[in-house]
Amino acid sequence: MNTTSIPKESLKNFSFLKEDVLNTDELKKIRAFNLARAARLGNAYKGKVKIFFKAIDSITRSVETTVWASADDHVTLKGGVFLPIRAIENVAFD
Repeated sequence: MNTTSIPKESLKNFSFLKEDVLNTDELKKIRAFNLARAARLGNAYKGKVKIFFKAIDSITRSVETTVWASADDHVTLKGGVFLPIRAIENVAFD
């Protein structure tokens, strides 16, 4: 996937859509599973993942970071940065 990679600190400058970028329950379940896996990886090994997301402008971007926690509506990234789950399209593990 060809995306623009941004630093996690830039996430606070983005606005996000109110609706989910994924349109099926199956894709949402896969995303939730991958985010929980990313949080375990981040907490146990300080491992990074690449998160692909869409902002309000509908452009897909990516951020490579450590996920500390995955809640119902957002993920917490290293440095206390938050990203709404509804904006996340995919999580890639290296």
